[in-house]
Parts: sequence; C-alpha cells; structure tokens
Amino acid sequence: MLAGLDDRHRSASILTMDENYIYGERTGLQLVRMAIEMTCPAGVLPSEEAVNCLYGPLPAHEGEALAKAIIETVERLTRSIDALPSPSGPALPRSD
Repeated sequence: MLAGLDDRHRSASILTMDENYIYGERTGLQLVRMAIEMTCPAGVLPSEEAVNCLYGPLPAHEGEALAKAIIETVERLTRSIDALPSPSGPALPRSD
C-alpha cells in the first residue's frame, strides 16, 4: 500500500515540475514579446491570438513568431540604412 502512495506522489511531483517548466517557458516568451512590442516596428509581431491561429498554441510556436519578428525588424532596418545617402556624398572625379 505504501509503495502505491509513493508512486502517485512521485508522478504528481513530476507533473508539477513539468508545469513549472512550461510556466517558465511562457514567462520568458512573454518578456521577449514585451521587448519586441516596445522596440520593434508595429506590425512585425502578430498578437498572441493570431500566433495561436497562424502557428499553433505551443511555446515553440510563440518562439517562431518572435524569431520572425526579430528577423523582419533587422531586414527593415537594413533596408532603411541602405536607402540613406552615403555620408561622404557623391564621389568626386579624380584629377590624376
């Protein structure tokens, strides 16, 4: 009888560890989401509800959406920097 109680207690504690791990994952992803929403251009990151519809409900799906938002931000910044005029101005002809 005691062995059965130990097994149930052990499986319950494993479930709690898994739940804590998933909670930690989601908390970390929420912090990354907040940072992206505060610093990246509007529209690069879909809402959490849209991520669930577009990618899926798992933390890995949220991570995929966050990664794509970061990549899109870098690409937009690169395009905007490439569009700026050269700081040295137009090249002058050489008089060699």
